[in-house]
Amino acid sequence: MLSRWSCFWFSPVSTENLALLRIFFGAAFFMKLTGTARFFLGDGHTMRFPLHTFNSENSYFLGSFRLPITGFAWITPPSLGVYRAVESLVLVLCVFFIAGLLTRWLGPLLVILYGYLFILTQFTYSHHGFLFLIALSLLACSPCSGYLSVDSYLGTSRNNQVCRVLPIRMIQILVTTIYLFSFVSKLNEGWFDGTVISILVEDGRLDGDLAPLATFVPPWCLSLGVLVLEGFLVFSFWNRRLRSTAILVGSIMHVGLDMMMDVTTFGIQMMVLYIAFIDPVTRKTAVFYDGACPLCARSIRLLSLLDWFQRFAWLDFRNSHVRSLIRCVDDEELENQMVLVTPTGGIELGFQSWRYILRKLPLTFIPSHILHLPIISNAGRGIYHIVARSRLGVVHCSPGRCGYVHPRIVSRTEGPWLESVRLANDRRERSDMARTYC
Repeated sequence: MLSRWSCFWFSPVSTENLALLRIFFGAAFFMKLTGTARFFLGDGHTMRFPLHTFNSENSYFLGSFRLPITGFAWITPPSLGVYRAVESLVLVLCVFFIAGLLTRWLGPLLVILYGYLFILTQFTYSHHGFLFLIALSLLACSPCSGYLSVDSYLGTSRNNQVCRVLPIRMIQILVTTIYLFSFVSKLNEGWFDGTVISILVEDGRLDGDLAPLATFVPPWCLSLGVLVLEGFLVFSFWNRRLRSTAILVGSIMHVGLDMMMDVTTFGIQMMVLYIAFIDPVTRKTAVFYDGACPLCARSIRLLSLLDWFQRFAWLDFRNSHVRSLIRCVDDEELENQMVLVTPTGGIELGFQSWRYILRKLPLTFIPSHILHLPIISNAGRGIYHIVARSRLGVVHCSPGRCGYVHPRIVSRTEGPWLESVRLANDRRERSDMARTYC
């Protein structure tokens, strides 16, 4: 039990997820600092660098403002001029943070300066700003510049391509906690009967492109829909089978809310933090393709460009060393269709393997769910078999008889994918033994 608990918090993982969180969450923070707070904006919106919410002493020092967090009264609140200077510096540091330049030093400085404005002024004191402060603090204290950063490119950062999973777990728990408290706070009569939605409509708070939806759908239906979705997200992120569905449902929910009302950057923040739930173990899924097929090579080349998380190992089964390691499938299956081995040793063939890959790639994640519809799924299998047999006339030779086509992909013959193939080989051998015994 103790070992499982220790593994949950401190198992080694790749820092690629942290790098992507640094880039995309930093971009969301940049949007907030420049006033781009929503996906769908009015015609009068302009981006300012920086935003400078307060432009005069009268608007800056509100008579009703009180220090929101006790215990910091000993720190002198900044004057308007200092506030504007610090806000400009925060914007510059945000750009450096996104690029991964001197992240170990500038990341904590960014958090300190933004925290200074957040705690001592009415800068953007809200739960949205508090979420920025917490998430940026976790990222700034983590090795998030190990990948996709200026530091890693220049070699100025430490060898931080592997780290403990602790910061990822803390972000995962942060997301779950937000949904949990939001769900629990809505368990009241005002949400059950739709009164809250009716009040939002009457006050004109629903002003987005989807706002007319509230006039066609009963308020209680919309409010119960939000309750069900948030309740589902509380536990589904921790279930491997439901995780991809949870990411899709959560993204649709936040985009829908953003198109109905002004929620500032909250929806963007939450969707970016979903990156923490993507399996951080890279290159454990093995994809075996035909390196002698030009169409296959071009397809794999395109997929590898979209594999931002580097979750797949693209392997030419005609490589003698690679072929000697594969015992989970026979030669005929390799020749006729693409073969994919999952991290748990499962095997996907042909159309199913394509569907699996598209569901794991960021740009194709949402549309890939269409491929699971019965009619489209059956049509996809048929089309795939036609393409696999004839290559749609692109390959004028039988599979396996074409000249070798270099896919411009480095096919590593060792890595985490070996463990996945070993599991698949063991499963196949046990299955063959069971059939022989019967």
